[in-house]
Amino acid sequence: MLSLIKKILKEFRITYAFILRFFLPVQFYFIRKSLNFPKINLLYKSKFDRNVKFWLSSVTLKDKKFTAFRVTPRYFRYYKAFLKTSFTSVILNSNNKKKTFYGSQDPKLFKYKNKILLYLQKSKKFSSDCEISLYDTSLNKTYNINSPFKHNGKNWVPISGINSLIFIYSIDPLVLLKVVDLNKGKMKTINKIKKGTIPEWNTKNILDSPFTKSLFTGGGSKRGGSPMVKVGNNTYLGIGHSSKNLFNYFRQIGSTQRAYIYLFDFKKKIYYINYLTNNKINHLYCTGAELTHNKNIIKFNFSYSSILIEYIVSNIYLFDIELDKRELIKIAKKGVRKKINLITGHKNIN
Repeated sequence: MLSLIKKILKEFRITYAFILRFFLPVQFYFIRKSLNFPKINLLYKSKFDRNVKFWLSSVTLKDKKFTAFRVTPRYFRYYKAFLKTSFTSVILNSNNKKKTFYGSQDPKLFKYKNKILLYLQKSKKFSSDCEISLYDTSLNKTYNINSPFKHNGKNWVPISGINSLIFIYSIDPLVLLKVVDLNKGKMKTINKIKKGTIPEWNTKNILDSPFTKSLFTGGGSKRGGSPMVKVGNNTYLGIGHSSKNLFNYFRQIGSTQRAYIYLFDFKKKIYYINYLTNNKINHLYCTGAELTHNKNIIKFNFSYSSILIEYIVSNIYLFDIELDKRELIKIAKKGVRKKINLITGHKNIN
């Protein structure tokens, strides 16, 4: 009986995606309302395009702008859409020059030692895991990096603007990874984790109680999003997304994502997490972050779409938004607070 229901839901997916397309502008209004109606720079709005842009990330260094986005093909039928990830790619633009990374997904641009690096992930064949790589825009060179675990996962969060390559591998349990040999792709853990812990990118929900698992109250697993930027003395902030399957058990009709803030204070050795938006359907990803000339303002890159973007009837918005870091810090500190237990010798992450 359950398998029959799942089969029916698979065929219902395209109808469901079409219905949600018309609700997207309404949901977009409520997202803007939850952010106190800031000015939004709408960069891209899909139509019924076969190939669409998604997951935009941008950063500027010495008046030189770098922009990366994912290109995803779309289909009408479930069986074709299911195979779509094989054909995805990432396009990097800078000074009217374009470079394509075939098969790559979910780019993140960030600053490292006065240059720009591009984080990429790529699904492994016949595996649920991903290959993680860093592209050095100044050297035109790609490095493959690997977690010290048997599983790379995805959605790593780079810390931008420091002199070390440090990533948040997992929010809960917290796992911080540092690149110790970029040429060999070797990394190590720099915070204490419990013996026997097997971190995965699909982390458990830490903002909702076990009793709030319903469609409209449960938040889902907390995953990485934008790079973290410096907002204070040894303090860094970014925006991620929580992911939850609709109706919990039926992945066939997609998942929902909402934005949350992560704030890391490495001086006090604590970090905070709290929701930024209250959208309960559709996908909201924060995919890029950088400080503006006004050091209190952070420009974020967002992708917002109806569920099931692999279908040609779904809708996608890409936009920039500028938010005050002081307000974001206040929101974060009202949420969950946890300790950061750094290993001796890594008290200063820079």
